[in-house]
Amino acid sequence: SAALFGESAYLTPWQLWQIKAVRLTAPDLSSNSAVVAGRHMEPALAGWATEKWDMKLRKVRRYLEDDQELGMGASLDYEVVGTLEPVEIKWSLWGDGWQFERNVITDYPLHYGIQVQHEMACANADHAWLVAFCGGELRRCVIPRQDSVIEALRREVGLFWLNVRADIEPPPDFTRDAEAIGRLHLAAEDRLADLTAD
Repeated sequence: SAALFGESAYLTPWQLWQIKAVRLTAPDLSSNSAVVAGRHMEPALAGWATEKWDMKLRKVRRYLEDDQELGMGASLDYEVVGTLEPVEIKWSLWGDGWQFERNVITDYPLHYGIQVQHEMACANADHAWLVAFCGGELRRCVIPRQDSVIEALRREVGLFWLNVRADIEPPPDFTRDAEAIGRLHLAAEDRLADLTAD
């Protein structure tokens, strides 16, 4: 969802469109050190949050779909047992983009905020928790549902899928999309594309 607004660190809107139109494969982040560390740290951080704040958390293994926008779905990290409160867990060794006072997160990277609003829409929740290891400590905050953000998400998701079906791709960002454009040409023409002078 963050990619739809140009806020993803991993995908541009153009790359997302190419992936969903089945022209490019999604980038393989399985060996990305932050992704690998996060995958191993997530269960530990959930256990720590359970002990620290007496949060009864359950790993979510089902895919949730928004009841208003076809094609809008989410996979949650965790939920509070007995509720539909999404719990997003993040691991940030250096704490970049985070602000906090003691154990309370007071600001967070925008792409996480978009992600959590997306999850709340799909879970039909009025708030969610963001739990993060940032600045050398486990911290959390409750994020209230923002209907204006969710409506913007629904609008963008609907327009995105409409454009995929109509074969209308967004313009590329040649600075951020150069490598992906090279992969697209390689896959389409089965040859190397020499872009060194372009």
